Amino acid sequence: MPEKKSFTPTIDQVKLHDHNGDLSKRWYISYYTPRGKRVREYGGVNRIKDAAGRLAALQQLARKVSKPKDLRPDLVRKLEGWLEDKRHTFRHGEKRESTYLHYRGKIRQFATWYKDQVPGPVNGREFLRWLSIDRRLSTTTINDYRVIFKSAFRDLLEAGHVEENPFEGIPRIRYIKTPLQYFQPHQVEQLRGVMLQRDPELWLACQFIYYCFSRPAELRILRCGDLFLDEKKLLFRAEVSKNAKQEFVRIPDVFLQDVEHFQDYAPDWYLFGAGGGPGPDPAGFNNLRKRHKKILDLLGYQDCHKLYSWKHTGAHRFIQAGGNLKQLQLQLRHHSLDQVNQYVRTMGLADMDQIATLFPAI
Repeated sequence: MPEKKSFTPTIDQVKLHDHNGDLSKRWYISYYTPRGKRVREYGGVNRIKDAAGRLAALQQLARKVSKPKDLRPDLVRKLEGWLEDKRHTFRHGEKRESTYLHYRGKIRQFATWYKDQVPGPVNGREFLRWLSIDRRLSTTTINDYRVIFKSAFRDLLEAGHVEENPFEGIPRIRYIKTPLQYFQPHQVEQLRGVMLQRDPELWLACQFIYYCFSRPAELRILRCGDLFLDEKKLLFRAEVSKNAKQEFVRIPDVFLQDVEHFQDYAPDWYLFGAGGGPGPDPAGFNNLRKRHKKILDLLGYQDCHKLYSWKHTGAHRFIQAGGNLKQLQLQLRHHSLDQVNQYVRTMGLADMDQIATLFPAI
C-alpha cells in the first residue's frame, strides 16, 4: 500500500532537532508516517545565524507541518471535474441537461456544508444528517444524495484523487413511503383562487399536469412546438419523456383555450421560460416546484401534497366522471392496464360501490 500523501502529524509527533543550540550543525524537525517512514524537514531555518531566532523558526515549522491542510476547495473542484467527465454518460437531449443540473445542485449543497467544516476527512454521515436537520430534505432526497456521492467518491478513489470513500458503508435510510394525495374539490377551488391571484403562470403549469399528466421535470422542457393544437395533442419527445419514448397525449377540449396563445411563439421556445412566460431558455430545475410549495406552505398543506399531486387529482376526477381505463392508460403513458389498476387503487378508486350499498346487515 502506498504512503498516504496527505498525512499530517500531530504537534506531539513532531520532534525538534536543535543540537542543544549548536549552530554548526543542521537543525531540522522529524516525524514518522503511519508506515514507519521517517520524514525530515528543514524549512530554511539554518539560514538564521542566531540560536534564539533559529529555535523560533524551528518551532514555527513544527506548527506548520502539524496543521491540517485545508483541502476543501480542492475537493469541491475534483467533484466538479468528476461531474464534467460524467456528463457525457447522461441521456442525450434536454434530459442530459436536467440531469446535469440535478447533480450540480447537489455538489453545490455539499460545498455549502463543507466550507464550514473543520479541515480534514469528509464525514459522510454528518453531511447526510445536515441535509436532514438543517436543510429539512425528505428521506427520498437524502437517499438520492447518498447514491450520487457514493458513486462520485468511488470514481475519485479509483482515480487516486482521494484516499477513502466517506459514503461507503452508509446504508440506505429505510422509511415507509407516504403516497401523494390528490386534491379534493374544495382544495382545488382554494388553490386555483390563490394561484390566479398570486401566480397565474403556476396555475397554468398545474393544469398541464392535471389534464395531460405531465411530470414536473418534463413540463419545464416542453416547447411551444410540442403542442399540436389542430389535432388537440401534446407531444412528449423522447429526450423529454422519463421513459425515453416519444408519445402523444390528448389535450382535453376544456383546456384547449388556455394553451392557444402558445402558437404565437417560436416553436423552439419553452412553454415555461426563464423569467416567466415562454422563452428561449427553460425555467430553473426546481422553479415550478418551489413556487408551488410556497403556495402550499402559505395555506398550511402537509407533505402529502406536492406539485405532482395534480396528476393524481386529474386521474381521480377522470375515473369518478366515468372515464375509460384504457384511455386513462394512454393518457398516463402507462405500459399496461394492470399498472393503471394498481395506480387507481392507491387513490381508493377500486369499484366497491356494491360493498357500500348491498352488503347485508346482521
